[in-house]
Amino acid sequence: MRKDIKIILFSVTTFLVLIMVVFFSFVFNPKHDQTIENKTQDFSCGNSGGIYSEFSENSRNLFIANCAACHKKYKKATGPALSDLQNKIVYPSENYLYIFIINEDSLTGKDLERAKLISKEYLSDYQHKFRITKTEVDDILLYLD
Repeated sequence: MRKDIKIILFSVTTFLVLIMVVFFSFVFNPKHDQTIENKTQDFSCGNSGGIYSEFSENSRNLFIANCAACHKKYKKATGPALSDLQNKIVYPSENYLYIFIINEDSLTGKDLERAKLISKEYLSDYQHKFRITKTEVDDILLYLD
């Protein structure tokens, strides 16, 4: 009988220690302490480190509001990954990205052909028509660099 009580006590103690380890590893996890409220770095958003500037936070918010439903920064989703978008690809014309993002319907010639290839690759008929300014597009592109 005494041996059974010792085994039960040992099992209960082991279980409680395990629960405490899991609890304290969550509570004292440094990543858990990093919050947007205190403006510490969120490495998943693509910033390279340090504290958010108002500019980078605004750029990130523009990306989330306008692009994140279909695009991720580093991996394909409904649309292509967008990291380093300006430097990855040679575009048919100088203003291609701006036209493609703000009013895809107004693309012509080689620009239109490129847009059709993207739509075909991602099996999408979605047309970009965002009500944002060229400056906001610049902010998003800087966020993606």
